Amino acid sequence: MKYPHAIGLCLLANWPSLAWLFYRFKESDGHCLFALAILIFFISKEKRLEIVAVKYVKWSLILNLLALITLFSGLPPIALAFILIINLNLFISLSFQKTWFWPSLSLLALSLPIMSSLQFFFGYPLRLLATQASAILLKVGGINVDAHGTVLEWQGRQTVVDAPCSGINMLWAGLLLISIIALYEKLSTLQFFKFFTMGFGVIFLANVIRNTALFYLENTPLQLPEFTHNAVGLFVFALFAFSLLLIQKRISNAKALS
Repeated sequence: MKYPHAIGLCLLANWPSLAWLFYRFKESDGHCLFALAILIFFISKEKRLEIVAVKYVKWSLILNLLALITLFSGLPPIALAFILIINLNLFISLSFQKTWFWPSLSLLALSLPIMSSLQFFFGYPLRLLATQASAILLKVGGINVDAHGTVLEWQGRQTVVDAPCSGINMLWAGLLLISIIALYEKLSTLQFFKFFTMGFGVIFLANVIRNTALFYLENTPLQLPEFTHNAVGLFVFALFAFSLLLIQKRISNAKALS
């Protein structure tokens, strides 16, 4: 089967997911399409694929059938959307001369409107972990802070690590950067998961450092401008990006030596 026809058949068979995605992007999370645009840009730089092997078409048909079963089983639309991106990644991987390419799947996943879901399921756990880690870091720095849930208490004053400080936005942006680098370097499966794991740890550490810095700002007697909060977030994310590039350089050097 020709490559464009295979992609078209996949999209046609999963039209309920496309309709749901169109609705969600109109409501919110439109910025997630930036990940899809980046993926399309990288695909356009690869050699054009003409024919898709029959075995990939068969796997795609199986996933189409699974999507149909899921549609009538009452599962949430996001489950259908994940089947769609797995289906698409079968063919996208071929564009990068890979049997299965994890960086492209990562970008497809980040292009889904999942920010509210991430905030609902992971927002509080991330805030809780970040609060406890920030309390430890502050104690090491000589400030005897007590952590109660997502609240830092010091000398009778409470600093709340609220939902915007959960780090979900930083997590999405960080994973996007990780995926772009992995796609550019065409990392193998093992290299990708190694890079992804290390990058995720650096993202969490960056969020802890940001919350710790904001604690100092919240408890300073100085009158700081309103943009200080956002400026600290951008500065910490820049440090994260620099650290990620250093990790990527080490992985690239290891790949060159192997």
